[in-house]
Amino acid sequence: MNKLFYEICTQIDDCIDEFDLIPNNKVAVGVSGGKDSSILLLALTHLGFSVFPIVVDMGFKGFSLEGINKHFAPHNISAHVINVESQCIRLPDDERQEVELLLKELSFSQATKPCTACSRIKRIFLFDYARRIGIRTIALGHHRDDFIATMMKEGTGGRYDFVPFSSTVKQHHALSMIFLEIPVTLSI
Repeated sequence: MNKLFYEICTQIDDCIDEFDLIPNNKVAVGVSGGKDSSILLLALTHLGFSVFPIVVDMGFKGFSLEGINKHFAPHNISAHVINVESQCIRLPDDERQEVELLLKELSFSQATKPCTACSRIKRIFLFDYARRIGIRTIALGHHRDDFIATMMKEGTGGRYDFVPFSSTVKQHHALSMIFLEIPVTLSI
């Protein structure tokens, strides 16, 4: 095993143990095919958790699940794909209406917060699918720099360009994990 991967697995395992993040050993993992979510998925698999990889297909041109499946095939991992357009009908009314509004916002070339809208849509579908298959925990992987940039963007209303970032800052191979507990809706 690669030393860096071992270190990442150790840190993830310590964090999960310390905060009891995956209480029933089952976790849905939001997978984009990028390095952050891929490393998180492989680490959780290596650590012995029951993982349920989920890819949300937003319908963007050029999206292909082929590369994702090819990458994970040697690890016997295949992702479940949720197509936003075809699966929108399955959402509860309030979530479906929110997705439709966000998709309308994204369809305009001058969307004010396209990353926020896209992220919200993906999370709605991740939560919905995880609820339907009985998973209570979702894990998302983000590189530390991306996580900080996102927090700054959200905290400044999208106006974070003015912050001077030094090009001499050493890049860290750190992975921030976000574990979200899905609220359970009880019907009587």
